Amino acid sequence: MLLAEGCISEKSEDRTITANDSLISLMVDIHLTEARLMQVRARGDNDDSLASRLYDSLFKFHNFTRASYENRLKELTSNPEEYVRTYDSVIARIERLKKD
Repeated sequence: MLLAEGCISEKSEDRTITANDSLISLMVDIHLTEARLMQVRARGDNDDSLASRLYDSLFKFHNFTRASYENRLKELTSNPEEYVRTYDSVIARIERLKKD
């Protein structure tokens, strides 16, 4: 399954998952999904229903709704320093994945 390859979230018993950790994990998976969808579209497969299903699965997996994700992003944009820290964490996780 396409989605299973992208999900990297870890739910560890030895650390508390904060709301921001969950958001970062979701954002990483969204970036990975977008990259995969770009590959699919480059082959000429432009199936918007696939994208919709993948996003629905991501939100469900990460216990978000589209609305709660969009609201959280709005909150972040009102605090640029937190937004930059959050996005830097997203980039760092993706970079670690590339090395593995």
